[in-house]
Amino acid sequence: MSDLSALETPLSVWKESLRAIRANFRPGLVLWTVAALLVGAYYFVPAAQSTFDVVAGWKAQGGFLYSFAATAVFGGLIPFLLMRILPATRADATGPVFVFMVVVWGYRGVEIDLLYRLQGLMFGNQVTLSVVAPKVAFDLFVYNVVWAAAFQLLTYHWKNHQFRASAFRGFPWKEFWTRRVPVALVSTWVVWFPVVTLVYCLPSNLQIPLFNLAACFWALVVGTLTKVR
Repeated sequence: MSDLSALETPLSVWKESLRAIRANFRPGLVLWTVAALLVGAYYFVPAAQSTFDVVAGWKAQGGFLYSFAATAVFGGLIPFLLMRILPATRADATGPVFVFMVVVWGYRGVEIDLLYRLQGLMFGNQVTLSVVAPKVAFDLFVYNVVWAAAFQLLTYHWKNHQFRASAFRGFPWKEFWTRRVPVALVSTWVVWFPVVTLVYCLPSNLQIPLFNLAACFWALVVGTLTKVR
């Protein structure tokens, strides 16, 4: 009986991960296409170079302030406005949710900027396989495993419980670490592997702008991964 129970948890995690992947595949496909087109335009469309130079200049001059503001807009404001427009999500688009999305995603922008800078120091900033590959691995299998997945799940759990102080009273921590985090990680790896690969194929001052576009799409589908039951 104990052997069957040991097998049940990994199997249920895998089944739930597949459901989450299927739910996010189409948005992910759009995200991959947009990211690939932008990276392709940077390298192969000379007419677009001036636009990329302007955006890179904004990032270089703005630093962390740019990362906070731009990510707050793309990951927080724009998805919130779409929530207000769509009848199915309009009731959830409240004032506190607006503040939450803008602040949390703005913070995430600074956090991701720090991650990219750290990896630049660790691995370099050249766009080569020997640099891009370890950055992708560190992003997906260290940063996400150690911090990002759990942070996202816990903050959205708090939001989904109306920001109550009692949101974590009786919280199912064992289920959280053995089911919800693994499901979120598998789904994140599948959706984000092509995205982060493309992000690290751009110069450092264009990485946050591309992440911002990805964050806008991700914020629209993140609810399927953050409803801790």
